[in-house]
Amino acid sequence: MSFLLSKSNESDDKATSSAEQIVENETNSSNFSGLANKLWETGKRRFSTSDNTQVKVNVSNQDEDTKDIDKELDPVDEESYEQAAQLLKESTNQVSVNYESIQASNANIYTADKTQLLPGLDILPRETLHYKITKYINSYFASDISNDDHRHLIISKDNKSPPKKIVLIGVHGFFPHPNIRKIIGNPTGTSHRFIQEAEKSIKEYYKENTEEVEMFSIALEKEGKVFERVDHFYEVLTENEEYLNQIDSADMVYFVAHSQGCPTSIILLAKLLQNGIIGKTNIDGTNKKIGILCMAGIMNGPVYYKDRYWFTKLYFKFEGDRLLELFHFQNFDSIQMKMLQEAMEILISYQNCKVCFVGSLTDQLVPLYSSCCYFTKSHPNVFRSCYIDNINNNGLYKKKFLIEIVRISLKLLNLGYTDNKMLLNISQFLIGKMSGKGHSSLYYDPKVYLLGFRFIWETSNITTQEPLSFHKYHIEKLDFTNKLNTEVINKRLIWSSLGFLGHLKQLSKKHMFSFYSIMSFWAYGTHKIDDTETPHFHNDLFSLLDKFWNWNPEVTDKDMTGDGSDNNADDNTSIKDLVDWKNGLSELLALNGYEKYKT
Repeated sequence: MSFLLSKSNESDDKATSSAEQIVENETNSSNFSGLANKLWETGKRRFSTSDNTQVKVNVSNQDEDTKDIDKELDPVDEESYEQAAQLLKESTNQVSVNYESIQASNANIYTADKTQLLPGLDILPRETLHYKITKYINSYFASDISNDDHRHLIISKDNKSPPKKIVLIGVHGFFPHPNIRKIIGNPTGTSHRFIQEAEKSIKEYYKENTEEVEMFSIALEKEGKVFERVDHFYEVLTENEEYLNQIDSADMVYFVAHSQGCPTSIILLAKLLQNGIIGKTNIDGTNKKIGILCMAGIMNGPVYYKDRYWFTKLYFKFEGDRLLELFHFQNFDSIQMKMLQEAMEILISYQNCKVCFVGSLTDQLVPLYSSCCYFTKSHPNVFRSCYIDNINNNGLYKKKFLIEIVRISLKLLNLGYTDNKMLLNISQFLIGKMSGKGHSSLYYDPKVYLLGFRFIWETSNITTQEPLSFHKYHIEKLDFTNKLNTEVINKRLIWSSLGFLGHLKQLSKKHMFSFYSIMSFWAYGTHKIDDTETPHFHNDLFSLLDKFWNWNPEVTDKDMTGDGSDNNADDNTSIKDLVDWKNGLSELLALNGYEKYKT
C-alpha cells in the first residue's frame, strides 16, 4: 500500500513550521498575565444557542482566521480569563504529576467498584465440552443459530494459560501546546503511564499462576499530527535492534493507546506488518498474538459541533493543523479517513490482528460512535465496550435506559448482528460535561487494560480470512444543536428503536429454541440463562423494556444530558428530544403489543 511507505508531504511540513513560528513568538513573552490575556483574546468566541449561524475555523490561512475571530471578541478582564483557564483545566483533566508515583495518585481518580465495562468479555461463549456438544446438535436442529458462530470469536484460554513473554507498546494521545500547559498543567495520559498500568493489571491477573510472565515495555512519545507520529515511531522501532529482537521473541505484542494515539497506533502497526518488520510467527514457529487496545480513540473525529466553541478556538490558535486534522476524520472522503480504513483492513482482515475499542460513556470530547469505531462493521477480530465511571452518580442513574441500550447495542455488534444504528443515534445524548473527566478517567482503571489483553490473548483465531467493510453516514445530521435537525432526529430515534426492539425480540425467540437453551431450562428450572456458554438475548429484551417503562425524562432535568453551567450545548433542546422520543416510542410499543412485557 503506497501510504504505508510514504512520509508526510511537504505542505504539511510548511504548515507545521508556520504554526511553530507563531508559537515561538508567543513563548518569548515574559509577562504571564499578558500571555494569559493573549490566549483568551485570540481564542474566545461568543456562542449563542439561539443562533443557528455556524462558523468553522480554517487554519490554512491563520492571519485571516485571526482577523475573523477578533471581530467577534467580548471585552476581557482578569476574572474572565481565570474562569476560562479553570474550565480548560477541568475539561482536559491535565494535572502535573510525578510519574514515579502513579499508583498512589490513582486512588484519587476513581473507585474500582464504582466503574463498569459494558459489555464484558463474558458475552463470548467459552470453548467447553458443553458448548461443543450443543453446537454439534444445533448444526442439525437449529442450523441458523449454529451458523452464527462464525461472526464472533470464542474464549479458548483462561488465567491458567499465560503468555511467556509480552511486549507492551504505549502510544499517548493529543498533548496540549506548551503555552496552554502553563495554565492546565502537564498531561497525565503518557505512554509510560499506559504501559505501567497494563503491566500492573496483567501481573495481578496472573498472580496465582506459578509461571512468571516476562514483559518488555516500549513507550513511544512524540507530539504532532497522526502521520508525522507514525513516521517517527516507525523509525524509532525499526532502527532499534533491541526492540526488534524483543518483538521477534514475544508471544504477544500489545499496543495500548489513547485518544489521537489510537488511529496513530493502527496505521503504525499496519505499516510494520505490511513491511515485514513484525512477523506473525515467533522464532520457534508458534503464532504470535498481536493487537491494540484503543481507549477513547478519536476514530471518527471529536463531537461534531465542538469546533464552534470558544475554548476550541483557544486551542486552534496554538494547535493549528494538529487539531484540525482530528476533525478531518469526520469526513469519510478525506485522505485521513481513507488511510485509516486502509490500515484497519490490513490489520484486521489480512493480518488477523485484534482490536479492542473502549469508549467512555461520559466522554466530553469523543462520542461513542467515534470511540467505538462505529463506521467499522462487525468483525470477529473487533471487540467494543463502554467504560462507565462512577456508576452510582445521580445523573447516570437517570440514564439507566440509555446505558442499557449502549450495552445491548455493543453486545449485538460484538456478536456479529446489527444494532439498527441505535448506538449512532443515541451517542449525542451521552456527551459528558466539559468540566468532567470522561475522556481521561478510563486510562486509570486496570479493568480496561485487562479487557484488551484478554480479548487479544484468550480468544480463538479465525481460520479463514474475513473481509472487513465499513459504514458511511452523515455525521452533520447528528448535530442536535442545529434546530433544523431536531424533527429528523426524533423520527429516526423512534423508528430505529422500534426496529431495534423487533430485532432483539426475534433473536430472543430464536435462541430460546436452541438446544442449549432448552437444556439449560431443564437443568436449572429458570429462564435466566447463563451467558458464559452461548450468547443469547432473552434476558436483554426484558431488561431493556423494564428500564424503558421506568424511564421518565423531564424537560427540566439537567442531569439527563450536558450541564447548564457549561454553555456548551443547547441542553433544553437535547432533553426535549429525549422526552419526545419517550412519548413517541411509548405509543408505538403499545400499538405493537409490547405493553405485555411490563412488570
